[in-house]
Amino acid sequence: MRRTKEIKIDDPGSRDHGKVFLITEMSADAAERWATQALYLMTQANGDAATGDGMAALAASGVNFSDVAQLRALQDPSLDSLWDCIKYVHNPRHPPQTILAGDACQIEEIKTRSQLRIEVLKLHLGFSPADATSTSAPSQAPSA
Repeated sequence: MRRTKEIKIDDPGSRDHGKVFLITEMSADAAERWATQALYLMTQANGDAATGDGMAALAASGVNFSDVAQLRALQDPSLDSLWDCIKYVHNPRHPPQTILAGDACQIEEIKTRSQLRIEVLKLHLGFSPADATSTSAPSQAPSA
């Protein structure tokens, strides 16, 4: 069974405030292909050579959302299948709707699009992208 996660936009000043989106994990095949392409584009953007493939390699690469080149690479049209993971929940009593393309889209804020992209990655990679780029050592729990 694929993992899912419901995201409610809580930014009170946003035109998307209160909207709910359902994120569903990609199939293993689709996720591997998507991650391999994303890793390739990100490494090309930074002038590196891609190493490995799939979500594990993408996770190991340390996705850095403050790196403009990586962000630009993740917006490449070849990665648009990411939006297939996201459905708009207009009414909880009705099936979630596919995200519409172009001007008819249910998403009205750039910030919402970015937030949803990050949430898709978090669902697939199993961690926060911000945590992946952290250089600090993990904190140790005090011993009893």
